[in-house]
Amino acid sequence: MNAGCHGVEWRDTVESILVVDAAGVDRVVPAAEAGFGYRRSDLGHVVVLETTVALQSADPARLEEETEALYRWRRDGTPFNQPCCGSVFRNPVLPADWPEGHPRTSGQCIEATGLKGLRIGAVEVSPMHANYFVNTGGGTAADVTALIAEVQRRVVERWGVTLVPEVKVLGPDGTV
Repeated sequence: MNAGCHGVEWRDTVESILVVDAAGVDRVVPAAEAGFGYRRSDLGHVVVLETTVALQSADPARLEEETEALYRWRRDGTPFNQPCCGSVFRNPVLPADWPEGHPRTSGQCIEATGLKGLRIGAVEVSPMHANYFVNTGGGTAADVTALIAEVQRRVVERWGVTLVPEVKVLGPDGTV
């Protein structure tokens, strides 16, 4: 995965990754060989054990201010304190002639389709941020996958936009 937000991605700081494969063999993967892309990497077939990052020094007061602003954004705009997996869908790649005023992000597409609060089983589209699904208690992987499919169906029907899941759902046998 290559998580990111506010114009910064995980790959911007990674130097190397210690991984172990299905045979139990561990190795160090340099960041340049990790295959980072938008919300993805080529590391889906291994388990990450450790990551070495390179951080840049900056003014502590500025960092504290920036950290507080990001925390407020997350606290006020996402269900960060509820059981969820973070963003469910990648942001869509829209055509150059996409009309002004139409939704541009996955969350905006879901919200503009009227799906906030839609529930399947015990999993619902968050009323706070439409690109987050919240487990309201006892939710199952089947609930999540059914809700993903229903949201995709309704958004493509309304906007012609196919939402691609950012999350990976593992089956009982460990397959994605």
